[in-house]
Amino acid sequence: MTARPRWILLVISWWVGAACHAEQIYWYSVGPASNLTSSGAAMTAGFSFELGVFKDGFVPGSANTADWAAKWVPAQRSTYNPDPELQRFDNQFTVTVANYITPFTQDPAAYVWGFQGGVASSEWILFRHDWTWPAPVGIPPNPNGLFWNAAHATAVLGTIYESGSPFLMQSAAVTNAASPPTTWQQWQTAELAGVASGPYDDPDHDGTNNLLEFVFGTPPKQAGAPPQTPVTLVNGHVQITIPRRIDHPAVLTVEVSSDLTKWDAGEMFTEAISNSPAALVVRDKTPLGPAHPRRFMRLKAELPTP
Repeated sequence: MTARPRWILLVISWWVGAACHAEQIYWYSVGPASNLTSSGAAMTAGFSFELGVFKDGFVPGSANTADWAAKWVPAQRSTYNPDPELQRFDNQFTVTVANYITPFTQDPAAYVWGFQGGVASSEWILFRHDWTWPAPVGIPPNPNGLFWNAAHATAVLGTIYESGSPFLMQSAAVTNAASPPTTWQQWQTAELAGVASGPYDDPDHDGTNNLLEFVFGTPPKQAGAPPQTPVTLVNGHVQITIPRRIDHPAVLTVEVSSDLTKWDAGEMFTEAISNSPAALVVRDKTPLGPAHPRRFMRLKAELPTP
């Protein structure tokens, strides 16, 4: 009997090994290094950095910051470590066939977006180098990975000094534009370690549950009064202003009542006057008058349906 050649199995094995290779992106900032906000204060643990791309061929610039969040597609998030011995962010992302989807398949420019969100103002830094999003398998395969160092990048917004002097990174103040969204799960992991962490728990016992702390952007483990929600009268209609964090997605419903017993909500009863990054403003459609001498408004918050 003639022996079958064994080299066919070896060739197949080589190709299987190559197909299993995944491109690694090491994205980081060298530390310890001085990293500052626009006011010159040190960056804190409240800063997050995301690796990602902008979809639809969008090119970010200082004149179109209001559109960034809607066009941004993140691949991975990393938190900033302000420890004096570290003062950096660093992470590793594996590009696989499963996560190589649109818009990453369209050979887009890759960016790192650092941000600390706020109600009326945020701190942002956006930068990139000659970084183009890689395919899952390098051609040829790249066993050493791709090293995307903030020090070697060019800032689109904010400032970077490659030498690290007088600082490495400094963010810029941004108003009337939303930061990338932080989900309840991301906020819960970052803010509620070691305490009762359900949405309706109140670990600091200040009367504001965790979900409302998330909505307002207030610290859930530090007791304090909730933000002021001014109520005004506009042409006989009661109007409430809610300074919530638009980058903390939640389902907000404003309900109205004449007797604190029966509450109504929806387009028949309330009107959203504005929904800016700084505040949600809602007006009661029922005017004050002899038939309705008293009107009340309240806010209801729920987590988005998965």
